[in-house]
Amino acid sequence: MLIDGFAYLSPREALPLLEAGAVLVDLRVGEERNGRSFGVGNVILTTLQAIQAGEASLPRDRLIIVADCVGLKSKKALPVLRGQGFESIASLIGGMIDWEQDGMPTVIDRDEELSGSCACKVRPGGKTRKAGC
Repeated sequence: MLIDGFAYLSPREALPLLEAGAVLVDLRVGEERNGRSFGVGNVILTTLQAIQAGEASLPRDRLIIVADCVGLKSKKALPVLRGQGFESIASLIGGMIDWEQDGMPTVIDRDEELSGSCACKVRPGGKTRKAGC
């Protein structure tokens, strides 16, 4: 799907591209990760702030698929990357939430997984953390 000249990929569209060598740029930090990692090779962990500051070291010779929890930060990253001269870029629709719901390869670290029914999530071991995407 193209919106304002930027490509947005569903998890099912993104997976074969990642398997063929595209790079997934994961913008999630801390509790946003919720113990979950994208179960594909070629993942680069960075932040939206690092991209905005031009500090993220990203390859220019491969498709870059930007992802986060639900797709909000990745949407913001696309025009920044285009402004930095990246041409082959896309955003993962729905981020990790849709990725996992669609049954895409996901690695889960149960020791880092948050649980609870509100934004104030409880970690295993009884520690409370604020979670947010």
